Amino acid sequence: LEKINFEVNSDNYLFSFEIICQAVYANTKISQVPVDTSYTGEKRGASFKNCIIYSLSTFQTLFLFVLAKMGIKTKIFK
Repeated sequence: LEKINFEVNSDNYLFSFEIICQAVYANTKISQVPVDTSYTGEKRGASFKNCIIYSLSTFQTLFLFVLAKMGIKTKIFK
């Protein structure tokens, strides 16, 4: 976490994609820790609008990653 500026990442589902891209950019290993979870109650799927926003945001993150690899530093890739 010292190599990754995770504090500027999103506070939604995009966070996981951003941190994976940042780890790859920083040439850092990632480990997975299992967590027991219980999903109970009424479940709702994501709205079409939120799916589109998430999809576009992942492409934006990927674009920023490519720019950073080309030497153009961005907010999440320093």
